[in-house]
Amino acid sequence: MARSNLISRKLSGLELLVGMLLVTIFIAVFSTYALVLFAKTERSALNATVSNIKVALRHRLLMAKIMGEDDFYLQLNNLNPMKDMREFRTPNFAASGDKTASVIGNEYPIVDTPSSYIGEFDDPDLTSIGTGVWYFDRSDNNLVYFVRNTEYFVGEPGVRPNIRFKVVVRYDDRDQNGEFDPAVDEFHSAEFISLHHYEWLGTTGGNE
Repeated sequence: MARSNLISRKLSGLELLVGMLLVTIFIAVFSTYALVLFAKTERSALNATVSNIKVALRHRLLMAKIMGEDDFYLQLNNLNPMKDMREFRTPNFAASGDKTASVIGNEYPIVDTPSSYIGEFDDPDLTSIGTGVWYFDRSDNNLVYFVRNTEYFVGEPGVRPNIRFKVVVRYDDRDQNGEFDPAVDEFHSAEFISLHHYEWLGTTGGNE
């Protein structure tokens, strides 16, 4: 009888050990899965914002051409697309096609600026800026995103995990002065691009 009780206690101890081991494995697997899921969610949100900015930029260039806003082309190298998305309003033109006099209805934004955009800064204290936010760095005219889920993120080495974007003008530099002058140079396009490679490992997505 005593031997039976001893075997029972040993089995109970073994069962407890196995149970604890299984719980530990489950927690480790779930934590890894959760981190990947959070990274995928952040990547999707980032890509959606970048896509919106690209759509807004194309629309803005079209409107500048329609409305004869030549000054807008001069702003492209310094453009903060978040600010432009927030401030520019597209008029609803009448069916007659008169682009100056016949405007009907309310003006509307191209796309909404994300709530994670916190504004413009000249020389920001990077330690005071949170994660998962966008800001415009006026010192180099870059739009910057600070990454929240960094466990699977690979970006520019040696710096706080971030992604830098910029509006870049493609043109023929006819006067060879290294600067875009719409009165002289031939404009081709303006693109919103990332300035360095980045990716979230295991989430199937990088510079997109």
